[in-house]
Amino acid sequence: AQPNWVNYNGQYRTRQSISESIIEHALWGVRSSVFDGVDPNATERMRQVLVRSVYSMVHGPVWNPWENAPYFQLAVGPFDQTLPLFCGYVPPDGTGMTDDYQTWCSLAYGYMLTGDMLFVQRAEQMSDYDLPGLQLRLSGYVENSSAMLALYQWLEEHQAL
Repeated sequence: AQPNWVNYNGQYRTRQSISESIIEHALWGVRSSVFDGVDPNATERMRQVLVRSVYSMVHGPVWNPWENAPYFQLAVGPFDQTLPLFCGYVPPDGTGMTDDYQTWCSLAYGYMLTGDMLFVQRAEQMSDYDLPGLQLRLSGYVENSSAMLALYQWLEEHQAL
């Protein structure tokens, strides 16, 4: 949650889905390529951090059920960092556009870490219920979607869809 001078007339600290997704992608990489098989405690701690983060992407107040995507920015507290964050409350002017560009890997990591079909359901919603067409739609920005494309192929092969 960082103070945001640009959006919301400089009133709020905000959470950005793009920043969260980039962090999740980095944590996934560190967990998989540095700790996995070497340090079980660090691997598990990293998994726990990732699980909390990916769940935050698919639940309210971050998930926009009308546009079927997480909000790109969400007001999470007053601009003044000495004041507490909002807890379960978002001001009426504290949401904006949604993000169906950067957040695909977050959904894939969520399923891979938890087995919770909610992440696949959210991917279906975000794809306008066209997961089979996802490969063509996402191929232009594979760095943001590679985990979802791999997960979709795995789910198809294992007839989990």
